[in-house]
Amino acid sequence: GSTGDPKGVKLSYKNILNTLNWSKKYLRWKNQKMGIATQFSFDISMFDLFSGLYFNVPMYIIQNPSNPLESIKEIKMNKITSIFSVPTFFSNFVKYNLIKKKINFLKRIISGGDFFSHKDILEWKKNQKNIDIFNVWGPTETSIVNTMYKIRKRDLSSISMGKSIPVGKSDPQMKIKILKGKKEIKKNKVGEICMIGNCVSQG
Repeated sequence: GSTGDPKGVKLSYKNILNTLNWSKKYLRWKNQKMGIATQFSFDISMFDLFSGLYFNVPMYIIQNPSNPLESIKEIKMNKITSIFSVPTFFSNFVKYNLIKKKINFLKRIISGGDFFSHKDILEWKKNQKNIDIFNVWGPTETSIVNTMYKIRKRDLSSISMGKSIPVGKSDPQMKIKILKGKKEIKKNKVGEICMIGNCVSQG
């Protein structure tokens, strides 16, 4: 993980399996083809790789993700339907005016690891109405992804006003507590996000 100080953590079979089983509540893998757009040294790629193996999803490694012109060709040519990457990857398509025409086959983009610009989300939703956008959150130390939120039509007005985009909520398999010191905060207060359970990596 590269947020803050770069670090490596040891994820167990139990950690990864918990993440994959939890993700089934949000993502359907039947009839999908996954585009892998992150390096294998980055934790997002582990979600892709293990999801592909576990759910029997065909995977295609995008050759040069930093080149949006080549990437869009590969997405179309290889009929990729699902991509999980950092916001910069998706924002580059906006920057180079590559989303004005419908992107055939692509059904969803999953953005995590940083903040997806409000302006670029609105551009994606305006030009690619049939593509779902998921906003996800999770530190490397808690097995890649812990919350997931599908951006809906009703969210667009608040996004256009610059309001925060939800990342999702606590789940029995991804249990979250908000703490201030050692005391749990119940509602509408600022505190520290603490993850509990099988998602927490060793050490």
